[in-house]
Amino acid sequence: MADELEIAKIITLTRKIESLLEKKFDAQGKGLHQKVSSIENNLDVDIVKPIRYLATIRNKAMHEDDFAINNFSRYEQTANRVIKELEAFKIIKKYSRDSRSSGGYSYNPSSKKKGFLNRLVLFILLVFGVYVYLQENKSNVVETKSLCIIHKKNL
Repeated sequence: MADELEIAKIITLTRKIESLLEKKFDAQGKGLHQKVSSIENNLDVDIVKPIRYLATIRNKAMHEDDFAINNFSRYEQTANRVIKELEAFKIIKKYSRDSRSSGGYSYNPSSKKKGFLNRLVLFILLVFGVYVYLQENKSNVVETKSLCIIHKKNL
């Protein structure tokens, strides 16, 4: 069975990670798993997996009476590494509407790329629309000219 000091340290470390995810990435959710899920598309898998490991151990420590951690030093090292990586991560926040959350916004580092792609798609649609319009009007102009010629001949 894990001692109270280890459990207290587990809670302190995961609370720090949750705080960093909320402040730096605008993570949403009740627990660490939900917070990571809300932003995992914006994080490297090399940091998501350790956070999930830490969250799982934390949940077991909180909810299982007979919880025992086999290698607390490994847990502590992993948590400290994650904290350092999250603290070192420099962000220029870019926000986009997040349909998964309850009307909130989430950090999206690829929003600049998505913005360019959206503008490109709109431009292509505009060019295609102009092309279709010109094709339709081209046939109308030809029909109008032929009707005028026929009408003149009949006069």
